Amino acid sequence: MGSFFRRKGHVCPHIMSERGCARCGTSGFVTGTLVLNDSGWGPVEYLKIGDMIPTLEHGSQPIINIVQEPIWLDPGTCPSSILPLDIPAGALGNTIPFLLPIENAIALVGQPIDITGIANVSIEGIDIAEFSGIKFVQPPASTMITKLYFEGNEFINIAKGASILCRTEARPFALDPSRSAQPPSRIQRLNQEQADAFLLLLEGSGHLN
Repeated sequence: MGSFFRRKGHVCPHIMSERGCARCGTSGFVTGTLVLNDSGWGPVEYLKIGDMIPTLEHGSQPIINIVQEPIWLDPGTCPSSILPLDIPAGALGNTIPFLLPIENAIALVGQPIDITGIANVSIEGIDIAEFSGIKFVQPPASTMITKLYFEGNEFINIAKGASILCRTEARPFALDPSRSAQPPSRIQRLNQEQADAFLLLLEGSGHLN
């Protein structure tokens, strides 16, 4: 099998035009995506600032900001450069399918394939297309994208098993200085070449933990 699909400069040519969504090319969670919180599983759009979310590395952390924006306002005409990914059940440890913007990063933890010196890695969404049945799809009719923010970068559990990164970018107030410094992550970010090699070996092993 050849390298996994990748596109460079994946920016919508319509982004600032009258017909453009002006919201594509961003990470976040599509309306209806299930997120694990301290009360159980629930759709991302119902979460509130202050809700506690279990994270992969730092226990339960409070949401400090939520941004919701419309996305894919002109479905069916989206250029191939910004199409989201259809993640089938089981592809990334998830037990239910979900839709993933390509700007999200995914954690694969405790895998039996170890080419980087550690078994815990993160891979950009653009680098997982065509892995384990993952395909680009035209997005649904106008929906919302929800971005969750924490005190630091955090991987959270969505779709009953997939670990997706919430990047710290926007905050409504200054960080608490006592919590602003995170220890080094045990999850190694793979570059494009490493991601291709890792996914090829993982797919060849026939299973994903």
